[in-house]
Amino acid sequence: MSSSAGGGNDVDFVAKSIEEAVDIVLKHTGRPQGVEDSAKDEAGGGDGTAVLQEILSFLRMIDRRSRAEDFSLARMVGAFVQLLALVVLTMAIFGVIKGDEELLGVQLVRLLFGIFLQLIALTFFLISSRK
Repeated sequence: MSSSAGGGNDVDFVAKSIEEAVDIVLKHTGRPQGVEDSAKDEAGGGDGTAVLQEILSFLRMIDRRSRAEDFSLARMVGAFVQLLALVVLTMAIFGVIKGDEELLGVQLVRLLFGIFLQLIALTFFLISSRK
């Protein structure tokens, strides 16, 4: 286990048990010293429930951080433009159904404008997904 199959890359850490792996991960995640001491006191029974509770709290903290980072201005603008495109396309379709033949060119321009707005919305969604 001390060398990887990828050639000359060596692993940073090797753990013989799951508890040792957890200790290595927790040691290098930057947790406060008081939490580490209390976890060692509680884990004295050998069952490891305190370590598992600490891992759970750490994973919840990471989940909260990822939810906070989900807001994107590009995604919000894309949603707004997509809503506007839906309104324009709906107006154009109802205009065509209504049957004003002399205004058919206007309805075609509305349809093209709605398609253009939808392309802009998709562009904003792509921008937000690449960040």
